[in-house]
Amino acid sequence: MAAPKKPGVVRHLHIDPYLRVISEDKSTSYSGDKRLDKTLAWFDSLPPRQATKLAWELIIAACNGELGVARQDISAMADEDEQRAEAALEALLNNMSKDDD
Repeated sequence: MAAPKKPGVVRHLHIDPYLRVISEDKSTSYSGDKRLDKTLAWFDSLPPRQATKLAWELIIAACNGELGVARQDISAMADEDEQRAEAALEALLNNMSKDDD
């Protein structure tokens, strides 16, 4: 027996996916646009096979005035960056104190 058909008709949306990035770092735009760099880093941090769906959810939230939800996701990434930086600084300071002994 065949699987039941899903309701509705499939519509493919094509959003221009071509962005100029630096070849050594695919998360850094060639133009040096910090907003785009942050967005690329966010997109690259998404789980595989879910990135496009989550990006589309962000566009939907923006168009519907729900940016409070979207800002929480982006700010969480900034908090993770800050935590990584603090951990790296702590490791560096620990290594420096060991050299003094």
